[in-house]
Amino acid sequence: MFEICRLVRSLPIQVGPQVRSPNAIRLLYGATVVMLAACGSDPVACNPTDPGCGPGTPTVATIEVTAPIDSVMAVGRTTQLSAAAADASGSPISVSFTWSSTVTSVASVSGSGLVTAAAEGSASVEAQADGVVGTWPVRVVDADLDGTTALLSDPFAAALIESLDATSASAVSQFVTACEGAIALGDVLLVKACLDDAIGVESSDAAHDPALAVLDLVFQESLRKLRLDG
Repeated sequence: MFEICRLVRSLPIQVGPQVRSPNAIRLLYGATVVMLAACGSDPVACNPTDPGCGPGTPTVATIEVTAPIDSVMAVGRTTQLSAAAADASGSPISVSFTWSSTVTSVASVSGSGLVTAAAEGSASVEAQADGVVGTWPVRVVDADLDGTTALLSDPFAAALIESLDATSASAVSQFVTACEGAIALGDVLLVKACLDDAIGVESSDAAHDPALAVLDLVFQESLRKLRLDG
């Protein structure tokens, strides 16, 4: 039916000189009117059964870039970004993204969105599709995460924790585990938050326990190694 309708619409309605009978002319015009009525009033742009025929391709309206960490990275660390596109109604759209960095000397990005922190500074990592751009701002600092790990896992610190009463030892161990997890993730701000919490708890009890006082110093030195000042 589709092919016939398309053919009928494409043909000019005219009568050649070979058609001389008035009845034949009326019959031709009548048949054409009937066919156009049967095909409907809406134009048919393509055959719905053909590949690619159907609703128009959705247009990208927004792109959201997300990361497993906050916006601060340590030099030499990597993190995997992801991007999601949506149309004007907020419905997700499957598209391919082009990744780039505004300052590649600070943070570079691969074609799959893997960011590598190269030097101290600030940059924006961008994901682009169909002329729309999503960004992830990043600050790169020279945080000594390896040094922080060394301090937290030092045998002397472990011995101090073991010397505490069960309640205090459990609390300090939880802080250490949480901080080490944040370090492994490369989330500098999460490491800072963890150490800040640990220092706040340890400082309040340090006057009553020499071991806690020393551990408080360990946490404070670990915090300084993040080099977030300035």
